[in-house]
Amino acid sequence: MKKSYLITIILAMCAMAGCSKEEDFVSLNVNTTPYQSGSKTYIDSENYSCWNNGDQVRINNVTRSIVINDDRTNCKLNDIPYNANGYVAFYPASMATDATTLNSSIISNLILPSVQPYATDPMGNQQVPTIMAAYLSSGTGHIRFKNACVALKVNVTNNYSLPLSIGAVTVSDNQAPLSGSFNITGLTDEAPRLIYNSIASDNDSRSVTLAVNNQLQLSVGASATLFVVIPPTQNYSGNKFTIKVAASPVSDEPNTIVYEFSHQQSNEASGCFERNTMVPININLADPAHTMVLNGKGTQVLPYLISTIQDLQSMQQLVAKDYQPMGSAVAFSNAWYSLQNDINASGAALSPIGTAHSNFTGHFNGNNHTISNLTVTSGLFGYVSHNAVIFDLTVNGAAIDANGQSSAGVICAHAVRSTINHCRILGNITFTNLPTSASYIGGIVGDMVAETTSNGMIQNCHCGASITLANAYESTRLGGIAGHLLNSILRNCYTRLNTTSNSTYVLSAANAIIGGIVGRTDASSQVSNCYLGIYDQINGTDQHMADICGDNSTSTLINHCYYPHKLVATGPSDGNLIQGNAKMNLNYIVNGTHLGMLLNNYSDQNQLMTWTTPTSSTQSPELQF
Repeated sequence: MKKSYLITIILAMCAMAGCSKEEDFVSLNVNTTPYQSGSKTYIDSENYSCWNNGDQVRINNVTRSIVINDDRTNCKLNDIPYNANGYVAFYPASMATDATTLNSSIISNLILPSVQPYATDPMGNQQVPTIMAAYLSSGTGHIRFKNACVALKVNVTNNYSLPLSIGAVTVSDNQAPLSGSFNITGLTDEAPRLIYNSIASDNDSRSVTLAVNNQLQLSVGASATLFVVIPPTQNYSGNKFTIKVAASPVSDEPNTIVYEFSHQQSNEASGCFERNTMVPININLADPAHTMVLNGKGTQVLPYLISTIQDLQSMQQLVAKDYQPMGSAVAFSNAWYSLQNDINASGAALSPIGTAHSNFTGHFNGNNHTISNLTVTSGLFGYVSHNAVIFDLTVNGAAIDANGQSSAGVICAHAVRSTINHCRILGNITFTNLPTSASYIGGIVGDMVAETTSNGMIQNCHCGASITLANAYESTRLGGIAGHLLNSILRNCYTRLNTTSNSTYVLSAANAIIGGIVGRTDASSQVSNCYLGIYDQINGTDQHMADICGDNSTSTLINHCYYPHKLVATGPSDGNLIQGNAKMNLNYIVNGTHLGMLLNNYSDQNQLMTWTTPTSSTQSPELQF
């Protein structure tokens, strides 16, 4: 029988003579009370919590591990500095940041993740990572942890015709936020409640996924219970849950098949779900509401093959769930994908691949194919990170709804420590719904961020599109290739739309700061071996336009870049303009040498793609797509 413990706090007075009060320490003694529960945190009238050795608690802004003695009759948190203002504690420590003030009932930035891992104890019972909170106003007495969350008790029964392996359970709310950053109130009256931190709930925050990752398999007719943790919900009119269970057949299929069983349950009849409640939900896995089939296994040797717009939609949905499917060695978010043919996305409803809560961290090979007539929020890829690679892809024509977000780009909106290689955009590109606050808009990438310049890279890319911002502000930064670079490298790229005359503006945005290649650079970014076409003009406010970089950090290196005579290389800040930069007149001859040869000199030295070297002085050098 597993035991749970009520937590008692006792001051351990310093034994050394002459010690000051600040040198005293607090030790948490945990008195044992027999209680049978398989859950890490069990919700009932007594609010018990079951502790294990090594459980980490955040108390007074320090992290301490639970230590249980051999016979499990006592456990402690040791070496906690004494504080006259009392003690604030949270479990798990990974979900809590530091308390704002120790004698206040408002604590900031508790993170309820959008993807919850499925884990069991040695007895096979699910461990539920719900947020527990405790507050003690003085240095003595009891500190009692209270559950600040709601547990959805999801009972699933397999009435499908095949044995099923459960991949994920996703819970969405049509109005209430279920994940993200929260404040907590009510600690002083021992009734902690999570309050959503953000001004408005976005689509991503209104869902949470339990990633079961095929640790649970159900034969035909079998049932199981799964717990999904959510914050207390508010009393919205028409409030309802949608629960989707993703499952795969228990068999060695050549393709990856995911059945999605959907269930809706109204919350309105219950008003709102208060903290420390358990909500039963019954789901009958009988007729799939949606079946997603991806040819492949998601590895480099057997990537998932993307052949239709439906495949792209399936990819987006599965990456957002972030779990590992049956028969694959990698999660959907970290898998390899390969575009098999051109796709016309006209009329299709697409969401960006990779969300703020479930980044795309895999590889996408466009195989030099084209996605045309794209309509999407933020970009084809939303958030990519952790060495993600997107390469050999063209997008021809796109309508991008920035949705008030801080970054948007046709290929990718926001990239962290990733590589975008050999991508291009063509046709007419429009961006709408930009925020009034600072934003970064790029033809290829909106925002590229890295800790060092070795792990954030945009290279061998081409903006051959006419980009228009429907609304822009002085805080908007627009670049033909990238909106913003932070500690990142952009090299061997070009913005060239017009080939014989300046009949069409390549970049158009009133008020915004515009760069032909980059909107803004920060920290130790580098821009090298790039050019803006001689017939390409930027339509904006004169003092906010530049041929290469619109607005730059003084530590940015701009090296071997070439630009027409119309504007200047850089905008309000000069950056560090080192050797090799040059203006072009109304041709592509620089100091007697064709630009293609100059670009190739740099490319050859850095193992980059080779440029064409036309014989005509007015014909632009190109990368091969």
